[in-house]
Amino acid sequence: MTPPEDGGTASAFTLGITNVQDWCAITVDGAAFEPTATYSYDAGTVVDLTAVGSPPGTFTFAYWTGTDDNQSASTTVTMNANMTVSACCQNPSQQCINNPYP
Repeated sequence: MTPPEDGGTASAFTLGITNVQDWCAITVDGAAFEPTATYSYDAGTVVDLTAVGSPPGTFTFAYWTGTDDNQSASTTVTMNANMTVSACCQNPSQQCINNPYP
């Protein structure tokens, strides 16, 4: 992001979201996650995120990275910089790669 020309601070930040192995259904502020969308927020905005296994009953939530609470399926991210978060869902025979919370 390029700072404003007036020397002020940047006021909009981009949120990048990765659905690790595409085994989660993710919502962003209650709307379905669109992988090709650009998510841009004002500084200080709290974004609500939810990840559930997809299809339900086959995969279950495992973890987020980069959020305010990486171990809860429903969490938030506070936009004070450009952020990248990831969600991973798994099942007993198909585990998330590099799961920091085994």
